[in-house]
Amino acid sequence: MPNQGGSTSGWKASALCQMPLCLMRYYPQSPSLAVWAMLGSSLAFLTFLCFFQILMVNKITRPIQIKEFASTMLFVHVQKGKQLRLNNSEEKPTARVELKIRDAKRKTKFRVDTRSPEWKQRFSFPLKDPRNEVLEVLVKDKANGQMGTMAVPLSNLITAQGLTMEGWLKLHPTEPCGAVWIKLELRILVPPNSGAEFVDS
Repeated sequence: MPNQGGSTSGWKASALCQMPLCLMRYYPQSPSLAVWAMLGSSLAFLTFLCFFQILMVNKITRPIQIKEFASTMLFVHVQKGKQLRLNNSEEKPTARVELKIRDAKRKTKFRVDTRSPEWKQRFSFPLKDPRNEVLEVLVKDKANGQMGTMAVPLSNLITAQGLTMEGWLKLHPTEPCGAVWIKLELRILVPPNSGAEFVDS
Protein backbone atom coordinates (compact mmCIF):
# COMPACT_ATOMS: atom_id res chain seq x y z
CA MET A 1 0.00 0.00 0.00
CA PRO A 2 1.39 3.42 -0.90
CA ASN A 3 2.18 5.77 1.93
CA GLN A 4 3.23 9.33 2.48
CA GLY A 5 5.49 10.29 5.34
CA GLY A 6 5.44 6.86 6.95
CA SER A 7 4.45 3.23 6.65
CA THR A 8 0.97 1.73 6.33
CA SER A 9 2.15 -1.87 6.37
CA GLY A 10 0.00 -2.57 9.41
CA TRP A 11 -3.28 -1.85 7.60
CA LYS A 12 -5.68 -4.71 6.86
CA ALA A 13 -6.97 -4.26 3.31
CA SER A 14 -7.73 -6.46 0.32
CA ALA A 15 -9.35 -6.39 -3.12
CA LEU A 16 -12.87 -5.05 -3.43
CA CYS A 17 -14.62 -8.37 -3.95
CA GLN A 18 -17.09 -8.03 -1.09
CA MET A 19 -18.24 -4.50 -0.32
CA PRO A 20 -21.08 -4.14 2.22
CA LEU A 21 -24.01 -2.12 0.99
CA CYS A 22 -24.12 0.55 3.70
CA LEU A 23 -25.73 3.63 2.24
CA MET A 24 -26.81 6.99 3.62
CA ARG A 25 -29.73 9.03 2.38
CA TYR A 26 -30.11 12.81 2.40
CA TYR A 27 -33.32 14.40 3.66
CA PRO A 28 -34.57 16.93 1.08
CA GLN A 29 -35.25 19.46 3.86
CA SER A 30 -31.69 19.38 5.15
CA PRO A 31 -29.00 18.54 2.57
CA SER A 32 -26.33 18.45 5.27
CA LEU A 33 -28.15 15.81 7.35
CA ALA A 34 -27.51 12.17 6.52
CA VAL A 35 -29.02 9.05 8.04
CA TRP A 36 -28.18 5.39 7.54
CA ALA A 37 -30.22 3.54 4.96
CA MET A 38 -29.18 0.01 5.77
CA LEU A 39 -30.29 -2.39 3.08
CA GLY A 40 -30.83 -6.00 4.19
CA SER A 41 -28.44 -8.88 3.92
CA SER A 42 -29.89 -9.82 0.53
CA LEU A 43 -28.22 -6.64 -0.79
CA ALA A 44 -25.00 -7.33 1.03
CA PHE A 45 -22.47 -6.38 -1.66
CA LEU A 46 -21.64 -3.42 -3.90
CA THR A 47 -19.42 -3.84 -6.92
CA PHE A 48 -16.59 -1.55 -7.84
CA LEU A 49 -18.72 -0.27 -10.72
CA CYS A 50 -21.64 0.59 -8.44
CA PHE A 51 -19.44 2.91 -6.40
CA PHE A 52 -18.63 5.06 -9.42
CA GLN A 53 -22.21 4.91 -10.67
CA ILE A 54 -23.38 6.36 -7.35
CA LEU A 55 -20.77 9.13 -7.54
CA MET A 56 -22.12 10.05 -10.95
CA VAL A 57 -25.74 9.98 -9.75
CA ASN A 58 -24.86 12.22 -6.82
CA LYS A 59 -23.16 14.67 -9.14
CA ILE A 60 -26.10 14.79 -11.56
CA THR A 61 -28.78 15.13 -8.85
CA ARG A 62 -26.90 17.71 -6.75
CA PRO A 63 -29.20 20.63 -5.88
CA ILE A 64 -28.17 23.80 -7.69
CA GLN A 65 -27.86 25.85 -4.50
CA ILE A 66 -25.34 23.45 -2.96
CA LYS A 67 -21.80 24.24 -4.09
CA GLU A 68 -20.15 21.18 -2.58
CA PHE A 69 -22.21 17.99 -2.46
CA ALA A 70 -20.83 15.17 -0.33
CA SER A 71 -20.94 11.82 -2.10
CA THR A 72 -19.38 9.85 0.74
CA MET A 73 -18.89 9.98 4.50
CA LEU A 74 -15.60 8.97 6.08
CA PHE A 75 -15.66 7.65 9.65
CA VAL A 76 -12.36 7.69 11.54
CA HIS A 77 -12.07 5.65 14.75
CA VAL A 78 -9.02 6.73 16.77
CA GLN A 79 -8.50 3.87 19.22
CA LYS A 80 -5.10 3.97 20.93
CA GLY A 81 -1.39 4.66 20.68
CA LYS A 82 1.76 2.78 21.58
CA GLN A 83 5.37 3.65 22.28
CA LEU A 84 4.70 7.38 22.08
CA ARG A 85 7.78 9.24 23.24
CA LEU A 86 8.98 12.80 23.39
CA ASN A 87 12.12 13.83 21.55
CA ASN A 88 15.11 14.11 23.89
CA SER A 89 13.01 13.49 26.99
CA GLU A 90 12.08 10.56 29.22
CA GLU A 91 8.90 12.27 30.40
CA LYS A 92 5.61 10.61 29.51
CA PRO A 93 3.64 12.60 26.95
CA THR A 94 0.17 14.08 27.34
CA ALA A 95 -0.91 13.42 23.78
CA ARG A 96 -3.85 13.84 21.47
CA VAL A 97 -4.51 13.02 17.81
CA GLU A 98 -5.46 15.68 15.27
CA LEU A 99 -7.07 14.73 11.96
CA LYS A 100 -7.25 16.96 8.90
CA ILE A 101 -8.73 16.73 5.41
CA ARG A 102 -8.23 19.99 3.54
CA ASP A 103 -9.73 22.66 5.86
CA ALA A 104 -11.74 20.22 8.00
CA LYS A 105 -10.13 19.36 11.35
CA ARG A 106 -11.00 17.01 14.20
CA LYS A 107 -9.23 16.51 17.55
CA THR A 108 -9.28 13.86 20.26
CA LYS A 109 -9.03 14.65 23.95
CA PHE A 110 -5.63 14.69 25.66
CA ARG A 111 -4.55 11.58 27.55
CA VAL A 112 -2.32 12.52 30.45
CA ASP A 113 1.16 11.13 31.18
CA THR A 114 1.10 7.90 29.17
CA ARG A 115 3.03 6.35 26.28
CA SER A 116 0.07 4.04 25.52
CA PRO A 117 -2.98 6.33 25.47
CA GLU A 118 -6.50 5.11 24.72
CA TRP A 119 -8.71 7.68 23.01
CA LYS A 120 -11.56 5.55 21.68
CA GLN A 121 -13.12 8.45 19.79
CA ARG A 122 -14.97 8.52 16.47
CA PHE A 123 -15.11 11.33 13.92
CA SER A 124 -16.74 11.88 10.54
CA PHE A 125 -15.82 13.82 7.40
CA PRO A 126 -18.24 14.42 4.49
CA LEU A 127 -16.33 14.05 1.23
CA LYS A 128 -17.15 15.01 -2.33
CA ASP A 129 -14.80 12.44 -3.88
CA PRO A 130 -12.49 10.33 -1.66
CA ARG A 131 -10.28 9.47 -4.63
CA ASN A 132 -8.84 13.00 -4.44
CA GLU A 133 -8.47 13.32 -0.66
CA VAL A 134 -5.72 12.64 1.86
CA LEU A 135 -6.22 12.17 5.61
CA GLU A 136 -3.47 13.87 7.62
CA VAL A 137 -2.82 12.43 11.08
CA LEU A 138 -0.86 14.44 13.64
CA VAL A 139 0.02 13.43 17.21
CA LYS A 140 0.73 16.34 19.57
CA ASP A 141 1.98 16.62 23.12
CA LYS A 142 0.21 19.27 25.19
CA ALA A 143 3.44 20.99 26.28
CA ASN A 144 5.92 20.11 23.54
CA GLY A 145 3.85 20.21 20.38
CA GLN A 146 4.17 17.88 17.41
CA MET A 147 5.40 14.34 18.06
CA GLY A 148 4.76 12.59 14.74
CA THR A 149 2.69 12.69 11.55
CA MET A 150 1.26 10.42 8.87
CA ALA A 151 -0.71 10.90 5.63
CA VAL A 152 -3.17 8.34 4.25
CA PRO A 153 -4.44 8.64 0.64
CA LEU A 154 -8.15 7.86 0.86
CA SER A 155 -8.10 6.37 -2.62
CA ASN A 156 -6.75 3.27 -0.84
CA LEU A 157 -10.20 2.79 0.73
CA ILE A 158 -11.82 2.30 -2.69
CA THR A 159 -9.97 -0.97 -3.17
CA ALA A 160 -10.18 -2.13 0.46
CA GLN A 161 -12.54 -4.93 1.47
CA GLY A 162 -15.73 -3.49 2.87
CA LEU A 163 -14.44 0.05 2.21
CA THR A 164 -12.63 -0.35 5.52
CA MET A 165 -9.00 -0.24 6.69
CA GLU A 166 -7.67 -0.62 10.20
CA GLY A 167 -4.39 -1.19 11.98
CA TRP A 168 -1.32 0.45 13.47
CA LEU A 169 -0.40 3.65 11.69
CA LYS A 170 3.34 4.25 12.10
CA LEU A 171 4.18 7.88 12.64
CA HIS A 172 6.96 9.76 10.90
CA PRO A 173 9.64 9.85 12.04
CA THR A 174 9.14 6.27 13.27
CA GLU A 175 11.64 6.85 16.07
CA PRO A 176 10.86 7.71 18.74
CA CYS A 177 7.23 8.51 18.00
CA GLY A 178 5.53 5.10 17.93
CA ALA A 179 2.19 4.35 16.25
CA VAL A 180 -1.56 4.95 16.48
CA TRP A 181 -4.32 2.37 15.89
CA ILE A 182 -6.92 3.86 13.54
CA LYS A 183 -9.90 2.41 11.71
CA LEU A 184 -11.23 4.07 8.55
CA GLU A 185 -14.70 3.37 7.15
CA LEU A 186 -16.10 4.87 3.96
CA ARG A 187 -19.86 5.01 3.45
CA ILE A 188 -21.69 6.14 0.32
CA LEU A 189 -24.32 8.91 0.34
CA VAL A 190 -27.31 8.56 -1.97
CA PRO A 191 -29.71 11.47 -2.59
CA PRO A 192 -33.47 10.72 -2.53
CA ASN A 193 -35.21 9.96 -5.82
CA SER A 194 -31.82 9.44 -7.43
CA GLY A 195 -33.06 6.57 -9.54
CA ALA A 196 -30.32 4.29 -8.27
CA GLU A 197 -31.50 0.69 -8.17
CA PHE A 198 -29.90 -2.43 -6.76
CA VAL A 199 -30.87 -5.95 -7.59
CA ASP A 200 -31.12 -8.67 -4.95
CA SER A 201 -28.22 -11.09 -5.13
